[in-house]
Amino acid sequence: MTTGGLGATYDDLTLEGMAAAIGKQVVLDNRAVEMLKKSYAVRRLNYELTEARLKMAKIPEGSTPIQNLVGSAPAIMEQAGKTKIFCLPGVPSEMQAIFEKLVLPLVKEGVGRFVAKEINYSVRGVTEAMMAPALINIVESHPRDAIYLKTHPRGYYRKKTPQIRVQLISHGSDEKDVKKRLGAIAKIIEKEVIRLGGRIC
Repeated sequence: MTTGGLGATYDDLTLEGMAAAIGKQVVLDNRAVEMLKKSYAVRRLNYELTEARLKMAKIPEGSTPIQNLVGSAPAIMEQAGKTKIFCLPGVPSEMQAIFEKLVLPLVKEGVGRFVAKEINYSVRGVTEAMMAPALINIVESHPRDAIYLKTHPRGYYRKKTPQIRVQLISHGSDEKDVKKRLGAIAKIIEKEVIRLGGRIC
């Protein structure tokens, strides 16, 4: 997903760049022209469709324009192989309106049911290197797409005691499995911190 660069000025080059990346030409799209007219009509703007304004209706050939619900320039959806690319306006209110009403439902439909649960530990007295072997074992014993486990250094407490944050995310389609996995791994992490002489703050 990109935001910005869909406007009428010479430096709005997002769609040209995207088209070049996927080997397409940018063309004037009649659907995008109608969306532009509708945007102006809704806001009672009696604007002439000048060449500069029509630039906002020039999209990569075969892309799908998406009605801008707040501003002028249509958003774009492009299917590149199995990947959907969304190009949204950069104005925050326009981007948010299009994303929440039109893009997010498509993303949810593509992802399907998805649950994620997270725990973060603030740990003192243990370094990343000390935790690394246990974390490697945890990651290798679970499906790669089921957990995210990462340590983040946090400097030193009173200039001598190492501090880290341990971030654990369990995700999947079944909430019970996600919670069970999170709880089991959390216990392993807690025991390992104690074994290494650290403590959870």
